[in-house]
Amino acid sequence: MKPPTIVLIFLILLAVAQTAYFAPQLPERAASHFDGAGNPDGWSTRSGLLLVYWFAVGACLLTALVMGRIIGVVPIRLINLPNKEYWLGPQRRDETLRYFQTAFAWFGASTLTLLLIVFQLVFMANLTSRPQLPGVPMYTVVVVYAAFSLAWTMRLIWHFSRNAERAA
Repeated sequence: MKPPTIVLIFLILLAVAQTAYFAPQLPERAASHFDGAGNPDGWSTRSGLLLVYWFAVGACLLTALVMGRIIGVVPIRLINLPNKEYWLGPQRRDETLRYFQTAFAWFGASTLTLLLIVFQLVFMANLTSRPQLPGVPMYTVVVVYAAFSLAWTMRLIWHFSRNAERAA
């Protein structure tokens, strides 16, 4: 198994453990949305909150596992990739698709990590008498995720630009 697959499996097991731990403790009416100051401004039932959580986890996992493969079936003219004729040509297509599958699996793992942390904060906030989302941890995780996303995107662009120049 590839490292990103192992990480994704670990994160799913962590989501299961998180649900098993928090589901029985959550109030029936739970804060499900918070404003910029961390104050609740949206509510749902406990089951509704958990349903949204698992829908987000499932969508993230599906995206992580499918996005890299979609490029293999999309017409080349619809793909925005530096030197796409070179990278998606018959002699490099399989290697390029494997690269995308791995890259999107890592991106999915990072997004799933973001979801687990955000919902951890939401679950913990709901265990208090006055739910309040802590601002510093929330903003920190969003900034770290944004930085990772930027670095991931730049690495993708760099990989396909740099390698094509060397090979040409």
